[in-house]
Amino acid sequence: IMRKFFSSKGQIRLLKHALKKSEQDPTLYDSEELHKLKLALRELRVKVEEERQFQNGGFGYEEKKLP
Repeated sequence: IMRKFFSSKGQIRLLKHALKKSEQDPTLYDSEELHKLKLALRELRVKVEEERQFQNGGFGYEEKKLP
């Protein structure tokens, strides 16, 4: 995960930009770096959705209960 210099949405935008550039220039990143970028993007999207659901008390939100 990237450092918290940018908001989650800003980080998603930057990751998508980096992935798009890697499609245009396949030598930009190796396969391990691409995997890490895609994983970070997926995790950030989940985090943003969880934050949205928590803030809105949205559909599908279940409060995490301690065991």
